[in-house]
Amino acid sequence: MEPLVAKPHSPDNRALARECNNVKIDRVYIGSCTGGKTEDFMAAAKVFLAGGKTVKVPTFLVPATQKVWMDIYTLEVPGSGGKTCSKIFEEAGCDP
Repeated sequence: MEPLVAKPHSPDNRALARECNNVKIDRVYIGSCTGGKTEDFMAAAKVFLAGGKTVKVPTFLVPATQKVWMDIYTLEVPGSGGKTCSKIFEEAGCDP
């Protein structure tokens, strides 16, 4: 999974993060209305878990539905030793 960067002024205006060398990222959103599915948060949690680092800019979680929000707090991430997505995001310094 390779990170995408949203660019102004349309949801269709985006680029791969590696293509934005001269752009300062000042906030990150994981999710949104169409990209906030349970599997999206599971994938993001695995990236944080593998990297073992904390965020450097404000990082917000935006689940698509209440069910996804509940999944983030209840489903364990495979290979995490029993941690939920929410625990991994909290340890990484994300904003709920």
